[in-house]
Amino acid sequence: MKYETITLENVQIIGMAKEIAFCKGQEECPKFWGEYVERIIKPVFMEHKAPDAFQQAAIDNGVGEFGLCTCDIPNHNCATCWEANFGACSKNTFTYVIGGIYKGGGVPEGMKLFPIHSGKWLKMHFEGGMKAFQEQYQMFYKEWLPQHSEFHCPNNAMTMEWYNGTDIESPDYQCGVMMPLENLTNKDIMDQKFCQSCGMPLTEDVLGTNADGSKNEDYCMYCYKDGKFLQDCTMEEMIEHCAQFVGAVNEGLEKPITKEEYIGMMKTYFPQLKRWRKTLNVSNDEVVNVNPALAGVKELIAQMADKQPIAYISSVDQEGFPWTKAMLKPRKREGIKTFYFTTNTFSIRVAHYKANPKASIYFCNAKGFKGMMLRGTMEVLTDAASKEMIWHDGDEQYYPGGVTDPNYCVLKFTATDGRFYSDFYPRSFVIE
Repeated sequence: MKYETITLENVQIIGMAKEIAFCKGQEECPKFWGEYVERIIKPVFMEHKAPDAFQQAAIDNGVGEFGLCTCDIPNHNCATCWEANFGACSKNTFTYVIGGIYKGGGVPEGMKLFPIHSGKWLKMHFEGGMKAFQEQYQMFYKEWLPQHSEFHCPNNAMTMEWYNGTDIESPDYQCGVMMPLENLTNKDIMDQKFCQSCGMPLTEDVLGTNADGSKNEDYCMYCYKDGKFLQDCTMEEMIEHCAQFVGAVNEGLEKPITKEEYIGMMKTYFPQLKRWRKTLNVSNDEVVNVNPALAGVKELIAQMADKQPIAYISSVDQEGFPWTKAMLKPRKREGIKTFYFTTNTFSIRVAHYKANPKASIYFCNAKGFKGMMLRGTMEVLTDAASKEMIWHDGDEQYYPGGVTDPNYCVLKFTATDGRFYSDFYPRSFVIE
């Protein structure tokens, strides 16, 4: 399918609207278009009658260029609700609008204004004219969109069909569908997977293959095939190779970047990718002699966790943004993998972790210019045994109700990997 991304800013649609049951959409929407023809097209363009206020507004604003769909079901996404009988929507209605871009002037009785999403839109070009529209429409939502996870439609956003031409019987008649795209800061975008060799977004159709022919979830088809890397190169050579595609990268950016800026970004990002990441497995007491900072990783983590009075913990909010807070050092730890903190049950931090357990903790020795970041998950514990395990005398000043205070709970952090900085040298490691 052909597609492009376009930008629409501060646009309103003017048009005639109708409430339609989801389960009857495929029969009622064409009927509504029939009403549009009878009300506007037939009297003005076929019978050549002088247009009334309603018809004139339709002509001036191109009403008929778009068919819009929206609903008020909380957190619902019409664009992806394509189960049998429209899934959960089958007992509800949606608003269907036949409209055009509002250019100003009066809004006659029988028409309404509908503000639409400001930002980037995905515009699909269907082939085969109106006769193939329904087939292409369902193919887009059922097959194409699920295979292109880089495109996300916001919940409760208004999607649009678009039409351009007069001969709807022609196979060359231009039509398609437009879908608003979520901002790249959205959590769903943050969850996007990237090739762990070249950094390109990974979708099902560009996955590399393992030796047995199965799909590889870490690498793209341009870097990895049949269980082997296709390029025998260094990280620096890969960065130089990718830099030539800065033009394609700029297509998705509001503010273009230069090739030099792109190279700088990749030099920061690529060392974190699986193929180029140099890790130290600290479960086997491996000692690397290249730099003294690489020796005794376990001891360094334990020392910083025990001696630094402050730890910084981070959570992720519902929009995908990180929140960081200074906390008193862990009350207890189990080796270098599990750490326990006290906190308030009704805090925003606890709400974050209950919704999304992804977390990190950070210890910093400012005098020694050392930093240690651990990444993992945070669990909220409210059972009596856990609360008693790390309770200290004097904690009543924080929790007046004592160990059974409902506003007292335990945060249990379990580390999976991390990164430390010492002697001007950063190093990543895995905890097993």
